[in-house]
Amino acid sequence: MPPEDKLFESMQRVVDVVLDGPHPTSKVAAGVLTDKILTCATNYWPADIDKKIGADVELGNTSGTIHAEMAAVLATPVTEGAIVFVTDPPCPNCMKNMIEAGVIAIYIDHKGFQKEFALKRGVDFQTMSLEMARLASINVYEIRRKERKIIPIVETFGDRPVAPPVTDNKGAQAVANVINGQGDTETICVNGGIVLPLNEAELQQEKETFGSLKYDFIQTPLNRLMMVMRRRGLSFAGDVTVNSLPGPREAVNYLGTGRRTLKIRDRSIGSEASKLAVKMLEEAEVLKITDAA
Repeated sequence: MPPEDKLFESMQRVVDVVLDGPHPTSKVAAGVLTDKILTCATNYWPADIDKKIGADVELGNTSGTIHAEMAAVLATPVTEGAIVFVTDPPCPNCMKNMIEAGVIAIYIDHKGFQKEFALKRGVDFQTMSLEMARLASINVYEIRRKERKIIPIVETFGDRPVAPPVTDNKGAQAVANVINGQGDTETICVNGGIVLPLNEAELQQEKETFGSLKYDFIQTPLNRLMMVMRRRGLSFAGDVTVNSLPGPREAVNYLGTGRRTLKIRDRSIGSEASKLAVKMLEEAEVLKITDAA
């Protein structure tokens, strides 16, 4: 863990960029600290969504913004063992992604607990986000810069779960050709599934105790693929293929990688929100989708 001065300095740097975010009312910033650098980002609309669809238009059932935590993770070369600093409490979807990206600790600015997400959907943070952090052995802290205090919210020193499973099955739910750190090409194949080390009975118990109408404990295939790539420092080298339509939030995160093409094996599989989001992205020529064999 970095020295305490580095923690306060990193949180302050993240706070310093929050007003640079383009969102007119809900400004959030995050930073990912690795051994080498702190990578900061704000929540934002991918340029093509902003220009061709509009910032005020919902994409399926979600906004077209990339959350600050995901913007920072996607901009970080390698996230294994990283520490995240964020101005607002993370939603369960961002928590799932940070778990699979290999994040080991999260520091939240104290002012974030009085901002929009905490007031509107804070129960999801207090229940699902923190429960996932606990199960994944990710420590979560509130950081008070002026008082120079760090307050534990979740502090667990158990074994961290293994990295998300990767398969050799080229028919997996998400497949990408990538380049590794040595410059070699390889193929990454993943399936969606439970984000935490839970069996079916334990998952059901977690759902009954911490369930939400908006969030769940299941990681989607394309998000898992992107988080595995960031965790291992991999870059796209060719086609990305998925079995079914990505969810709206998944599609927005994918656009955040800079990709504008996607192959889909079966367009009939997906929620109504997914179908609407993909239709909007295709019609606006934001994302080019082709049928995969």
